[in-house]
Amino acid sequence: MMHSVILNSSIIEIDLTELLLEYTFYKNKFIELRYMTKGDQLCIWDYKIYIDDKPEWLRPITRPMFGQSRYIIQDYMSNEMKLGYIALLDKIQKYEKIVPKTHVKYLSIKDLIDKNIQFINSILPGIVLLKSYYEEYPPNINISLNPIIYSVTQFKNKYDNLEKKNS
Repeated sequence: MMHSVILNSSIIEIDLTELLLEYTFYKNKFIELRYMTKGDQLCIWDYKIYIDDKPEWLRPITRPMFGQSRYIIQDYMSNEMKLGYIALLDKIQKYEKIVPKTHVKYLSIKDLIDKNIQFINSILPGIVLLKSYYEEYPPNINISLNPIIYSVTQFKNKYDNLEKKNS
């Protein structure tokens, strides 16, 4: 028995709009990672990552007072990045596979892929810095960050390699 996919432009438009909104949602959550430099610590406010800009001597006092710790960062990265943003990347890949390249909305999918690749390129150095900073301290943040780094790099490389083949 053969299955066919009926592509309705209005349904694809709605789904693409939802994917774009979801991308914007996660981009806003993780945008600060692009500005992270060696020695920076992160904090979570309103379910969004920020660089802790308090003086270094004050952090040991304020971080516990406001419930900020490496455990919170690890939990946040696991939940929001691994279960949220990476799930979004999987949805985008599924759409890219189902929608024919000749479909009018395929360019919108490619644009969304390009936006995500640019975003990944901007935050990946921050994630790697975060990993290297917390590697020395418990909990073992590698458990959370290694799969994240692998997944976003795999997404980026897949589409970078496709672009090279098509060029």
